[in-house]
Amino acid sequence: VGPVQVHQVPVHSLFTRRVYLSAFYSVLVLKYEYTQYFRTRINVAIGKYLIIKCNLPLNLVENQGFCDFMKECNLKWDPISTKRLKQNVIHTFSSKVDAIIHQTLNGVDHVTLTVNGWSDRRCRSFLGVTCHFIVNKMQPRSHLIDFVRLKSPHTGENIQQLTERILDRFNKKEKVYRIVTDNASSMIKAYQFGLSVEDDADDSDISLLDDDSDELSITHEKIFLVKPLILAVF
Repeated sequence: VGPVQVHQVPVHSLFTRRVYLSAFYSVLVLKYEYTQYFRTRINVAIGKYLIIKCNLPLNLVENQGFCDFMKECNLKWDPISTKRLKQNVIHTFSSKVDAIIHQTLNGVDHVTLTVNGWSDRRCRSFLGVTCHFIVNKMQPRSHLIDFVRLKSPHTGENIQQLTERILDRFNKKEKVYRIVTDNASSMIKAYQFGLSVEDDADDSDISLLDDDSDELSITHEKIFLVKPLILAVF
C-alpha cells in the first residue's frame, strides 16, 4: 500500500497542476483577446467619429498632443499610425459605403452626375464625382461616388477616361442622363461626345406638341430630341 500511495500523490498533483495551468492560460488568452478587441474598438471609434464625422486629418493620430491625450484617457490605448488607420479602419468604412451606394443605385433608372476638379496646397489634383437622383417617394438623394487623384494631364480625354472607370466600377454608365460641370475647356471636351445615352421618349410624344408654339417646341427638343448627353454648365 505504501509504494502505491507514494506514486499516486505525484500523479494527482501533476493532474491538478495541468488543470490549473490550462485554466490560467485560458484566462490569459481571453484577457488578451478582450484587450485587443478594446484597443481595436478605440481606433475604430477614432476613425469613425474624429476622422470621418469631424472631418479631421488622418495624421491626427500621429500628433504628439493627441497621443498624450489618449494616454490620459486610457493607458492601454495602442497608438496607430496614419497608414494603419487608412488601410485597416477607413478602408473598412469605405467598403461599407460602396456597398450601400451599389444597393441604392440598383433601384434607380437615371442619375445626374456632377464632376469637378480640385488642387490642394501642394498642387496635387483630384477629381470628384457625385450622383444625384430621385427615389420612389420623390425625395432627392445625393452620393459622393468617388474622389480620386488626377495624376495625368488635365486633358478632356484623361478626364473622360477617369470618369468612365469610376462609372464602370459601379456599373452605372448606361444610367447617366446628365453631367453637370464647370465651363472649363477640358471639361467641355471630355463630355461633349462621350458617355452618350438615348432617351426613352418616342416620336409619338413629339407629335403631341403644337407646331405653332415655338417655346414649347424648343423646350421639348431639350428634353427629348437631343440624343447625346447634354453638358450643363454653371
